[in-house]
Amino acid sequence: MAAHVQTLNLKPDAAWSKDLATRDRWIWDLASSDLILQHIQPLLGEHIVLWGSSVVTRKPGQAHPWHSDIEVWDANETDAISVWIGLEATSRSSSLSFVDGSHRVGVSVQEAASGLARDSRTSDAILQLARSRCGGEAALSTPDAWDGAMLMFAGGTWHGSLNTRSDGTRVALLLQFARAKFRIRQPDWSQLDWPFRFNDNVPPPVLCISGDSEIALQAGNRVVSPPPASPPSMWDPSISLSHLPPQVHSWDPPLAVAPGGGWQPTLNFEGHTQILRKISAHASTLTPGEFPHDLQRHSDEELLLVLAGEAELHYATDPDDPSPQAIRVAAGNFAYYPSYTCHTISCPADATEPAQYMMLRWNARPAWGPKTTATLIRQRPWSLHDLFPATGRGFASQLIEEGPTTCLPHLHLHASTVECGSGYPAHEDEYDVGIVLLEGTIETLGKHVHAPAILFHPAGTAHGLKAVSESPARYLVAEFHHPPDPELPPPHDSRPCFRSPRHGIWNRTRPSRDRLSASLRSWWQQLWLNR
Repeated sequence: MAAHVQTLNLKPDAAWSKDLATRDRWIWDLASSDLILQHIQPLLGEHIVLWGSSVVTRKPGQAHPWHSDIEVWDANETDAISVWIGLEATSRSSSLSFVDGSHRVGVSVQEAASGLARDSRTSDAILQLARSRCGGEAALSTPDAWDGAMLMFAGGTWHGSLNTRSDGTRVALLLQFARAKFRIRQPDWSQLDWPFRFNDNVPPPVLCISGDSEIALQAGNRVVSPPPASPPSMWDPSISLSHLPPQVHSWDPPLAVAPGGGWQPTLNFEGHTQILRKISAHASTLTPGEFPHDLQRHSDEELLLVLAGEAELHYATDPDDPSPQAIRVAAGNFAYYPSYTCHTISCPADATEPAQYMMLRWNARPAWGPKTTATLIRQRPWSLHDLFPATGRGFASQLIEEGPTTCLPHLHLHASTVECGSGYPAHEDEYDVGIVLLEGTIETLGKHVHAPAILFHPAGTAHGLKAVSESPARYLVAEFHHPPDPELPPPHDSRPCFRSPRHGIWNRTRPSRDRLSASLRSWWQQLWLNR
């Protein structure tokens, strides 16, 4: 849920600020799902409309003063219900606060406190106002909450929030429902205090999620249709990807150029492993002055490597940033994009040839156990030509970067140089491995593979490598460390890649296992090279 919200254009319609479900199919599907309906139908009945859907954020120290929702301030306890879902930085310190029983008071906070100056509307003052109207039964409450927690409250409830956390902007999804027969009116946003004013010439859009929409129309509501289903995409979680076997793909430069210019992608592979929920690779060309897409951000992580020509990598704080940063890169440069990086790529208008690049893109289920803070962040692009180590011993590797990411407990990147006749013997790893060959020719899986090429070895599959060209083979390696995902199907053969994971033991033993694996691999290499 949080990952999807990160990708949304949260700028509301000019006339109505709570319209996400009218624009985004995913939000609509959630709001109309049994997950929500099973809780609200017993209270609101069969005929229900969704009149508000928005993402609300509160920075550290930022407050949302005590208020009643103007659209439903006069609703009784069975006319309207709000559903609040914490997405990020959610805790008791950033949760909502309520005046219990205030939905039965019959007036809004704004009306009850109209005689108080704004800076005098403290929680204690608001509580006293509520008690004076409902016989002392009112009480303040701030329920504990966490990311993924759902709070429900009657539409007329007095509520507010104060994010007292020292760090972390709290993000929540707010879905607001009402009986279809209850009329939703457009507030005059220039008058947020009592007395309220409404603009009845512009009724807000509502979506019928249950029952008869005719009832909502008769009440004076403007019923609109749900947004259309999104076109299929290989990143749509509803699409079933097949289990990915070992992959070897060479590109014969130059890559194909789109007829008439523009972007020409070629998909090399896509699928899932027992570790990665989705993994794909594609090689693309861009003609001068062209972009493959606008600035975008998503929950997937990516590695981009320029194969030929020049490109510009564009970074921004959000898709509407008017002044994104542009970094010019050349063949051999590569960049890592963490989740939610707002980015795109272009071929400079003054380039003399198309840009050719490859992209490796993946995602994984967050690992079990305590959340590890991601330490791999976006940096300036690296130049592989400066990172490839010298050999003299036949085989050498140079660490580039490693650490936890948003979806991986450990991502490891290194560059290797292998001289003719050197390499390493066949073995199996506990993690998925991606290799981008930039120079030379290697022998692997019984094939001769010429640069440029991409290889992918799922965890538990045997693979080795030997350089067979006169010039050294040079390549980039990405290791995807993660316990196997129990929700992903095993390979189609009868031998699973893993036994069931041992949860916390996996996390505690990974560093020592990695050191042992490195020592054994070095020993195997020496035996193989000296045979």
